[in-house]
Amino acid sequence: MQVIRGRWIKNQLELSDTFLAKLPSEFELDLGVEKVPVINKKRFGILLLKSFFMPNPKEMTVTKLGSQISAGPILGLMVRGLSEINAQQFKNYFTSKTPGLTYVFDESLLNTAKIEGYYFNDNWYYMNLPKPNYVFDRTYPSHTQNKLKLPRSVFFNPITQFSKSEVIRVLKQNSIDVPETFSGTFETVYRRFVLFYLKPDRGSFGQGIFVVKKRKTDILVYSSTSNSLTIYTNEKFLNLLGYLEKNSYILQKGICPTKLEEDPVDFRLHVLADPNPRLASLAARTSSWDFLYTSAPKKILKGADILSKKDLDALGKLISRVHFVLSRAFGLYVEFSLDVIKEEDTGKFYVIDVNGKSTRTHPQILGDNLADYYSASQKLANHLFIGKAHAPFLL
Repeated sequence: MQVIRGRWIKNQLELSDTFLAKLPSEFELDLGVEKVPVINKKRFGILLLKSFFMPNPKEMTVTKLGSQISAGPILGLMVRGLSEINAQQFKNYFTSKTPGLTYVFDESLLNTAKIEGYYFNDNWYYMNLPKPNYVFDRTYPSHTQNKLKLPRSVFFNPITQFSKSEVIRVLKQNSIDVPETFSGTFETVYRRFVLFYLKPDRGSFGQGIFVVKKRKTDILVYSSTSNSLTIYTNEKFLNLLGYLEKNSYILQKGICPTKLEEDPVDFRLHVLADPNPRLASLAARTSSWDFLYTSAPKKILKGADILSKKDLDALGKLISRVHFVLSRAFGLYVEFSLDVIKEEDTGKFYVIDVNGKSTRTHPQILGDNLADYYSASQKLANHLFIGKAHAPFLL
């Protein structure tokens, strides 16, 4: 395969004379998943596009594989409820120097014959654009049927709201340490544990979680929604269990975590894969209570300042394994985050949650380089485009 750089400006794709000399005078160019008729002006070093228009110069990668000529990559950031106002929040995605076209579009346009979206280069433009060959799903929760509407496109982060029970099951099947987790009926299994968590099976932004500590004569229950403790009798607690069983909750055994200044601590790992998975940010979060609850942490600190090199190496191996498993089971992920506990007695790391829509709150608080996040999807798209094949774990 031949790979060169070109420049798209207005209705022209500027390329080298040598490259164009071997091409026919008219043919179809692959632009995203579109077939665009072009006229080859060999003497002038340009291809004239019969459709689509780029208002500012944009560097593109052009590949030739047999008779197939492609320009790209075309990356669409798919969001829900897009408007001229909220498009502004995606401006940082347009600062990358990676070749290719990136734009923002609304998922409702998947049902239309053409896609219009917002593109930024010194100014914002709302324009007709090629359907993307790579889609970064920024919706929450994602709709799995969207992939069927662009069947030739590769979706990044195709599931942004995981089922906790399903993710835990998949991780456990692949020998990744997770707490014992149950769904369905809890009346029998809850008796096995002194400390456990009751959580909505799908993301709730830290709300609706109950932390349960069984004592000799009663049960102490923390509610994240009210941020308060309540003492339950056994009978009253069984009523709560029955209610939660009917509302898609999971029961997860409590792991005794390591402590920092006497406060329980867990770790939020932000992972980027562009294409190889790497730890982009590591936040240590301490709990305000004597049990672990860190959705509203007491402190957020740099995890690298707390953990040993051995621990950091172990986490590096862990994110590679989790990324491989997620990609096999759910699709390609360019970014995600893990919530991890280090068990006090054994020093073993347990994955307690996986988030398919990675938040940038912790990296921003810790002063990490956010440019990594905004360029990762473009780097991955360019890697796949040049390779003309999906990553090995997708095959």
